[in-house]
Amino acid sequence: LFKPFQAKVGGRLRIATSGAGSLPRYLDEVFNSLGITIVNAYGMTECAPGILSRTIRCNTFGTTGIPFDNTEVQVRRDDGQETATGEKGVVFVRGPQVMSGYYRNPDATNAVLDDVGWLNTGDLAVRSENGEIIIVGRLKDTIVLMSGENVEPEPIEDKMKESLYIDHAVVLGQDQKQLSAIVAVNEEELMRLAVELKLSPSEVVIEGTGSIEHEGIYQHLMKEVKSLISKEQGFRRFEFITKILPVKNDFSIGRELTQTLKVKRQYIQEKYKGLISRLHHDTKKKKKR
Repeated sequence: LFKPFQAKVGGRLRIATSGAGSLPRYLDEVFNSLGITIVNAYGMTECAPGILSRTIRCNTFGTTGIPFDNTEVQVRRDDGQETATGEKGVVFVRGPQVMSGYYRNPDATNAVLDDVGWLNTGDLAVRSENGEIIIVGRLKDTIVLMSGENVEPEPIEDKMKESLYIDHAVVLGQDQKQLSAIVAVNEEELMRLAVELKLSPSEVVIEGTGSIEHEGIYQHLMKEVKSLISKEQGFRRFEFITKILPVKNDFSIGRELTQTLKVKRQYIQEKYKGLISRLHHDTKKKKKR
């Protein structure tokens, strides 16, 4: 079953590395089932760029491992104190690889780097019982619902991407009662679904907006999302996605995506602001009925 894929990576590949950010757990599981061990590492340009890495002997799925040699890592609360095991906080790092500052930008430097060399990465994480770090999101990406609940969108988005139909996802909900999401739909799977539903391409995508609004397709995608973002999958009720905005996947690097294929939230929200406004308006109307 896996031989064609193994052949494409040379046939003898047994170990590979994944860098930049946290690797979604399902990708760990997929590659492990192929007999390929993935060693995930985490870092940023300001740290040249390594901070954490899993190792062959300590390679827990879902984590980004332990600090590099000669590197100190702390996970801190808002008051600057270190968090307890399993408690979420911001990752701070100190070591020889940490930058001395941004070129000719002392204000930006002072915002992230203190006078004893600790760098605020802006990433949110928890420390496991065996000392490994689990990255859970970005501080600036945290969504605060109207109820006051804080939601980290990245784990929800990664889970949604386990669907064959969803290439990318952006969770929405700042100052809203519930979460919704933009989902960029895989074109090949979308057309396959359209054939099953006996639809023509013109019935699927609204030209000029990229919006996918056919009710049958919407319900199928919504069913996928609900099965993935559920109590059974470990999500809390306020993390459930109540409505989606399916769009054709024309996302590209430099526009909707970064060089490491992470979504550019602000760009995407600006691009679809009209559709998002309608999405929130429709949600409110349905609640009133």
